[in-house]
Amino acid sequence: MGYARLQEEPFSLDAVQRELTSEGSGGITLYVGTVRAQDAGRRVEALTYEAFGEMAQPTLEALRIETIRRFALVDATVIHRTGRLRAGEPILVVALAGAHRAETYDAVRYFMDRLKETVPIWKREEAATGATWILGESRVPSPSEGKARGL
Repeated sequence: MGYARLQEEPFSLDAVQRELTSEGSGGITLYVGTVRAQDAGRRVEALTYEAFGEMAQPTLEALRIETIRRFALVDATVIHRTGRLRAGEPILVVALAGAHRAETYDAVRYFMDRLKETVPIWKREEAATGATWILGESRVPSPSEGKARGL
C-alpha cells in the first residue's frame, strides 16, 4: 500500500519499488529528484528543505490520492526529504504504479507540477554568492522570516 511522507532520513528506492509491486501493476515509474551542483550558472553547495508538517503532510497525501484517481493508477508512494542535503543527494521519490507505462509517465509530470504549486515546502539554496529561500518556483521569505514579517 502506497503512502506520502516527509522525512529527514534517506530512502531506499529498492524498498519503495518492492512495496508497490503487485499483480495489477504492469510497470512502476520512479522519479527521483536530486540536489544538482549547478543552478542558473551558480555552484550550489547544499539545499535545506523545510516544511510546515501539519499542512504539508496532508496536502502531499491528498495530491497522491488525486493523482492515483486522475490517472487511474494502481498505487503511488511519495517520499520528500527535509533538512540539509548536499549536491548529488536524493530529495524525493515519486513512485507510480500503473497497468501501463503511459499513465505513469503523464502522472509524474502532473504530480511534480502540482507539488510545486500546492505543497508548502521551502528550500534554501546555499551558493557561494549567498543563500535564498524558494517556495515552488518563487523566491520567498523563509518560514521563520515570514512569521517575523507577519506573513
